[in-house]
Amino acid sequence: MAKRTPRLEAYEDILVTAVEGGINYWFSVARWDGSKAVGYEDDGEDKPAKHTITVATVRKGINILAKGGGYDAARGRYEETPQWWKDKWREAYEGCATLDWDYDAGDADVIIQVGLLGEVVYG
Repeated sequence: MAKRTPRLEAYEDILVTAVEGGINYWFSVARWDGSKAVGYEDDGEDKPAKHTITVATVRKGINILAKGGGYDAARGRYEETPQWWKDKWREAYEGCATLDWDYDAGDADVIIQVGLLGEVVYG
């Protein structure tokens, strides 16, 4: 069992926030046991993609974001990742180490999307 650190606690809380409200507009939860969600991506396809979301998904997402990744530049809003995006997620990563980051369901959604899909795709 992983040592319970403030960062792990933050990641677990982010996962709960995402599953209980942040991702429900694009992800249908089929099973949720408090530490793992299994469900389907509502991508408009006839056979939706099945995914499993865990703390590892949160860890991957926030690590990508903290390095300035995950921004959806494909929508043509910016040619490069804007500095405010990089600053926001670097601050979030640092805040998770001390449980000193005030996030909401939208932030949890972004973390899961980036951890699972590599970038913000929905919303």
